[in-house]
Amino acid sequence: MLEGDPVTQRCVVSRVGVMCSVLCALLATDNARAEFSNELPPPPPPLREPALEQLEKMREMRGRLLREGVKLDEAGAKAVEKVLESFDVEQRQARKEVHQARTRLHQMLGQDVDDSVAYQEAIERLRAAHETMHRIKERRFDALLGVLSPKKTARLLVMLGKLHHERRRHPRRRGPRPGP
Repeated sequence: MLEGDPVTQRCVVSRVGVMCSVLCALLATDNARAEFSNELPPPPPPLREPALEQLEKMREMRGRLLREGVKLDEAGAKAVEKVLESFDVEQRQARKEVHQARTRLHQMLGQDVDDSVAYQEAIERLRAAHETMHRIKERRFDALLGVLSPKKTARLLVMLGKLHHERRRHPRRRGPRPGP
């Protein structure tokens, strides 16, 4: 029996009822059944190093974003590009470490390894790699604040977020967008 006044009891029962309804609806779909099954998701695809052509294209796109999106003059754009480029290699290495750690966890689970110490080490490696990426982002952010005004930094962060979102939505899109 639930304790408390009748209003509290009805709220608790109502919440439980809503949660049960949502859970039943989720389990009724094929996707949810697959999501809650014991099958593991596929391992992450191999991480590819960007080709020189891709790196150059990314630099060009970043420069255009700084000049047109953030509205920096040539000197300001060059200063920001220098800051961002100074973190590129380090950030790629950290991303590679995260990918390797995640791949190792997938391999261990796929092989049904029963070694708690090995899992703990793999999890610690993934956590450390994520922490490294976070520290790089913090240092890059501090460096940008040293070069840009707070308003320009905010504009850059918004534009980079928008660019990142577009790349996620259309990862294989090449060339200019089709016109209306």
